[in-house]
Amino acid sequence: MTKRFNPPPNWPAPPAGWTPPPGWLPDPAWGPPPKGWQLWVDEPAFESYAAFASGRASAPEFAFTRSKPKKRRPIFWLVLLAIVIALFAGCAIIGSSLSSSSPDSQLQSKDRSQVSQAQIDAATELSERDLALLVKSPDSYSGKTMVLYAKITQFDAATGKCIFRAGIAHKKMENSWDYDENSVFRGGDGSSNCPSLDGFVSDDEVRITATSLGSVSYETQIRGNTTVPAFKVETIASVK
Repeated sequence: MTKRFNPPPNWPAPPAGWTPPPGWLPDPAWGPPPKGWQLWVDEPAFESYAAFASGRASAPEFAFTRSKPKKRRPIFWLVLLAIVIALFAGCAIIGSSLSSSSPDSQLQSKDRSQVSQAQIDAATELSERDLALLVKSPDSYSGKTMVLYAKITQFDAATGKCIFRAGIAHKKMENSWDYDENSVFRGGDGSSNCPSLDGFVSDDEVRITATSLGSVSYETQIRGNTTVPAFKVETIASVK
């Protein structure tokens, strides 16, 4: 007996006597044959045709065609390459912008004048109102030396050896969370030579004689931007 092509009931019925040509593949839209269905059977094999004729199955209207290999499209790869190049260029621009406006570079540009020992010795503590005014307009206090109380909130590899973040207050607070005004401090040369800061770490409460450097802006962990008061550390000591 000869073999005959036996399309499953969920495929369209081929013309009478039609046999798949070499290289033919079924349209994926037809779906897979039922489990165990044999596409080639001994004659006679008209079960599927009978099913269609009786209305038990309906065939999707798709023509039997020979699948053609898809041609590669060079334009797709050119577009992809252009996107990758644009992304790298954008990252380079953003990275340069962040580097040039980092707290370190801003502090270095602001910390240019020497403060006399007499000015340091004459520094006094601020009132609660004075501190509020400073936080409101840091740049108007630039160059002034004062006494602040602070709780160090970040002093690690990310900030560097000579820069730290701290919450400040006008006096020593009973609760650490009351140091609620975020600020940035720079000690020594701002890079590697700042021996007065060697013994301090995050969570230390300190008394600082500091000179205002105005304000600095930096990017937060959630990709926002914040502007805070900045200071140069003249003297620093732990408070208990």
